Amino acid sequence: MTSSPLADFDPGAAARGPSGDLIAGVVQRFEGPISGSALLALEPGDALLWLQRGDDDADPLARFVEWGSRLLEGVTRALGDALGGEVVCGPGSLEERSLMAALLGTHAPSDTLVLSLHGEMAFPVARLPEIRAPFGLHVLLAPKRVAAVLDGLRGDEGPPSA
Repeated sequence: MTSSPLADFDPGAAARGPSGDLIAGVVQRFEGPISGSALLALEPGDALLWLQRGDDDADPLARFVEWGSRLLEGVTRALGDALGGEVVCGPGSLEERSLMAALLGTHAPSDTLVLSLHGEMAFPVARLPEIRAPFGLHVLLAPKRVAAVLDGLRGDEGPPSA
């Protein structure tokens, strides 16, 4: 997990996340005890493989946004739970551009902190071995709320920091 102000964010430093110029992503705004935006980013080819596990009759782009939104809602609601409040998520939207352009497209102020988690997502594809794909999960938060989120995730007692 890494963090940096949006103004200093270096997409090239995300070595374990999507590495190409373009990402296939889902961005979603959230409000509650914390407010911000979250972005799930995958390589476009890996996103396509992820979609192949679904019903062939469904719209693949709508399915990608739906699945990505569900994942982002789970993450942001867990952050809200850690702070003792409910997070409400807006609709997700598709992002097909560079990682930096997607983050800047949230219109977050330049001092916004970007908390990034990089890993591998494992998913089965019909009649094929399990696919493992790198992903990046980026949560944009106001700097003054990050300490409260980290305290809440650690389970520290007391009210969240302002």
